[in-house]
Amino acid sequence: MINPISSRFKLIMGFKMQKAIKILPHLLAIALFCGCMSSERVALNDLNTLKTDSKIIRLRDRAPLQFNEFINELSNVDVLVIGELHENKNHKAAEILLIETLATIKNLDVAFEMISSEKQPLIDKAYADTIPPENLLSAINWDKSWSVSHYGDIVRSAYKTANLKAANLSKNEINTIFAGAEPIKGDVSTTKGVKDKIKEGIELSHGKMDDKTLAAFIQVQQYKDRRMADVVNKSANLAILIAGRYHVQKDVGVPLHLIDFKTKKRFKTLLLGFKGDYAGIKEADYIWKFK
Repeated sequence: MINPISSRFKLIMGFKMQKAIKILPHLLAIALFCGCMSSERVALNDLNTLKTDSKIIRLRDRAPLQFNEFINELSNVDVLVIGELHENKNHKAAEILLIETLATIKNLDVAFEMISSEKQPLIDKAYADTIPPENLLSAINWDKSWSVSHYGDIVRSAYKTANLKAANLSKNEINTIFAGAEPIKGDVSTTKGVKDKIKEGIELSHGKMDDKTLAAFIQVQQYKDRRMADVVNKSANLAILIAGRYHVQKDVGVPLHLIDFKTKKRFKTLLLGFKGDYAGIKEADYIWKFK
């Protein structure tokens, strides 16, 4: 059985300062993994309008689904992984709609790539202290590399109507991976084909880089995906994961790590897209397109 990241993640302790200086350019790159800046406010218009101004497609047969039909299809699902474009305001509105709808049906956990795992005790304390939603971000020391104007509404919604879960690596853990950490092992999640796809995505987003730096970037993404899979796999409730689109694709991200866990949970992948966007059954189970 594949162990979760918490048991396989071996810290490299006591490496010399000169080594830290040598890898500083690599460490500066972690900002690319920790957040995407955006100042665009999520427009919380009538969410019912969103249902009619968008299209949900079931990819196994390309069948269009009404929103309520999609919700019904989730009745037997234990984990829904949602891949967004970080800068798309329609995606945030859709995520809020899903959270608020599913929370009326089942106990719901909502895990975020945007919140690093070491903040879970702060989240738990916020619940224990009955911190009001408007004070939540301050209470958990929100990482402002993820724009408050972009993510504040959805995180507060998840905190208020569901159980908020932190699902990302900490910056210290990312530093450790760049310094050198034991590679993740898996039967389907760490194959050469998967790593090659991650490599293509990284180079497309960040340009060419030397082999050592590229290998570290790939490891960071795989550790992140393993962490997020671990969080939702341990959920006692219906779990939603909200993460960048590439992290949740069935052919490259979190779903492969869930398979490597030999999970008994039933999981589906939803990609949030845009008009003219395309995805196939190899990448996801559903795509939700917006005008």
